[in-house]
Order: sequence, then structure tokens, then C-alpha cells
Amino acid sequence: AIQTRLPTAVLPSSGMINASRFLFQRNMEKIFFRALFVLSLAGFFLIFLPESQALTVGPAKMEYSVNPGDVIEAAFFLMNEIQEDAAFYPSFEKFIEEDGEKTFLQDKSDLASWIETEVPVFLKAGGKKDVPFTIKVPKNAEPGGHFAVIWWSTAPPTGGKQVSIVTRAGILMLLRVSGDIKEEGRLLSFSTADLKRIFLSFPV
Repeated sequence: AIQTRLPTAVLPSSGMINASRFLFQRNMEKIFFRALFVLSLAGFFLIFLPESQALTVGPAKMEYSVNPGDVIEAAFFLMNEIQEDAAFYPSFEKFIEEDGEKTFLQDKSDLASWIETEVPVFLKAGGKKDVPFTIKVPKNAEPGGHFAVIWWSTAPPTGGKQVSIVTRAGILMLLRVSGDIKEEGRLLSFSTADLKRIFLSFPV
């Protein structure tokens, strides 16, 4: 007689099942957090990358030597790098430069108030335009250097004041007005060593 034996199934113990479930849960948690990180990173670029490349302006700096009462008419260019049509608005500020470091001031006087340009500028997605502007130098403008920046952004002015701007592109304007620059100085105090009045040798 021929005897046939069927293979005996080995059933896993409860401890093995729990360990398998634990490993499965850990792997799923790792996959979940990795996916969440990738989605967060993608969301960051989707939110911030287009804004950081929203607008290109040029030239970066424009310099002029003028006389009091002169009127300058020129142009700069704007390029819309947003993937949709947009309107761009200018704002004007003074700036100062010390040791090569520029400080922009919330001040619209002086040169910042002499500049006039188109408001707003409408550009199609990927479009660019030469934007004319005018600088009207007052007849009583002080001789010497005058500095301002023209900021461009998609944030419109509100209530006569510029709203907080996250991303903006600027064009530096440098103007030198002709004339004699008055340099004044005066002696505020003078004293000698030990308050002596007669000296036979230096220093005094």
C-alpha cells in the first residue's frame, strides 16, 4: 500500500504575529512621514518660488548729472515672470549708503518725490515693457548727491500708504545736482594742556 503524507502547515505563534504587525506599522509610519515631508517641501516651492521670480527690472542703477530745474525723460524695463497677467505698482523711497552698505528709508521726500511714472503697469504672463518715467528737478534743489529707489511689486497702495511688501524689485536712482556745495565748520572749544598760557616747546 502506498501512503501519501500531506505537508503539515506551520501556524505562526501569537508573538510572531505581533512582531510582524509592529514592523508593518513602523514601516507605514516611516512612509507616511516621508510622504508628508515631500509634500510639505513641494508646497513650499509652489508657494514661494513663483513670488521670488515674479518680476525682473532693469537697469539696476541709473545715474544722472543735472542742473537745478532740469527735466529728465527716460525709461526702464519690467518683465512679468508670473504665470498669469498681473498689474505692478511702484513706490518711491530715499536711501543712504555708508561703507558700501545701503539703508532704505521710509521717506518719500527729496528725489523720491521728483520721480513720476506710469501707475500701474499691466503685463501679460511673460510679457515685458519699456516704462517711461520723468524726473523733475526743482529749481531750488540743493547741489550734491540725491538718492532714491523705485520699488515695483504686485501690492497696490492702500489709503495713500504702501502696504507691507514681501517680494519687490528695485531700481536705484542717483542724481548729482550741479552747484557749489557749502561746507561749513566752526570751532566749538579750544584748550591747552594743564591750561597753560605760555609754552616754550611743543606740544601745547
